[in-house]
Amino acid sequence: MVGRGGAGAGGRRGRRGRFGRGRRGRFGRGRGSRREIAAAAAIVAAALAVTAYAVAAPGAGDGGAGAAPGAGDGGAGAAPGAGDGGAGAAPGAGRFPVRAESGFDGGLVEMHVYEMTNAERAGRGLGELERIAAIDALARGHSRDMAARGYFSHDTPEGLDPAGRARAAGLDCRRDVGSHYAGPGENLHQAHTYSSYMVKGLTLSYAWLGGEEELARGLVDGWMGSPGHRGNILDPRYVGIGIGVAITGSEEVLATQNFC
Repeated sequence: MVGRGGAGAGGRRGRRGRFGRGRRGRFGRGRGSRREIAAAAAIVAAALAVTAYAVAAPGAGDGGAGAAPGAGDGGAGAAPGAGDGGAGAAPGAGRFPVRAESGFDGGLVEMHVYEMTNAERAGRGLGELERIAAIDALARGHSRDMAARGYFSHDTPEGLDPAGRARAAGLDCRRDVGSHYAGPGENLHQAHTYSSYMVKGLTLSYAWLGGEEELARGLVDGWMGSPGHRGNILDPRYVGIGIGVAITGSEEVLATQNFC
């Protein structure tokens, strides 16, 4: 399933859902010369051009969307939050805002996501998912590919869905769901390392997240707030998981969970 904030595919193609909208940051006013004011206006115009992507807060506005586990390829579903329908394209590295890297460690975010995912399962009496290196590579490869090529979808530009990517990696993640065998489950999430930013004169200031654990909490909470993603996390038939987090130069976060 595909939404601006997140997407989940358990297999069967679902209905196209709505985009969740993130919170728009505030723009402050600065004083200075006409040249400075003109430059500031150009910065503000660039910020507005990327709409909610540049200022989206991880969590409710960027929350997940998912499809109930089923067969084969991924579909599109409803994200929590208001908005219009359709498939979302992720902003690529280098887009506004341009600034120094936050220093967030994607591997540490992955570790927290893994621990929090198993905590959700344990709280409902479900077995722990084993983190498997080959599934990690599958998830991490998809997150990095989305970041590098500027898209946000279960399907690659070449049309490879989660099942196709798993087969290409030599993984057999088929599950017997009664009437058929289903492919691997997949959850996607799109977020940022900051909750908002402010333009004041020629200066950009950011409201950073508290760290990798807070970022991971937003990802998992977003997935748990969406029926399709939640279904993947709490599916008792899954025994293995892989997690991949990519953070771009513009501090966009692209996260993938694959279940096998």
